[in-house]
Amino acid sequence: GEVITAPALGSFFDDMRLEKSQTQKLAALIKQELARNSKVAVILVTHHVNIQAYTDKIVNVGDMVLVKVDENGGHLSHTVYPSPKPEAAPEYRSSQGRLVRQAQLTPLTQNTQSTATTDIQAA
Repeated sequence: GEVITAPALGSFFDDMRLEKSQTQKLAALIKQELARNSKVAVILVTHHVNIQAYTDKIVNVGDMVLVKVDENGGHLSHTVYPSPKPEAAPEYRSSQGRLVRQAQLTPLTQNTQSTATTDIQAA
């Protein structure tokens, strides 16, 4: 479907006083999208503060939330699908003595792979 930018999905993190009005605008946006075609899933991308205000659930970065709504765009129930966690990468000491973690990266094409390393800062 068509991709749109909607102010109702914007973060109110910098001004928490906007929480109630922003959440009402989100429900209105959902109602509007359902009215356009109630047989098609509405997919929204927004910020954690918006999700928490709408569902009363704290989510982590990258989590997906499937929300059941009423005809007015109001929250009825939800299920959180956690973001996949990367496997722990092996650690080793570099020739300079730095602790390094190596991760295998798989690009979108299946023909090539690359390796990335990240320095681990000591606490």
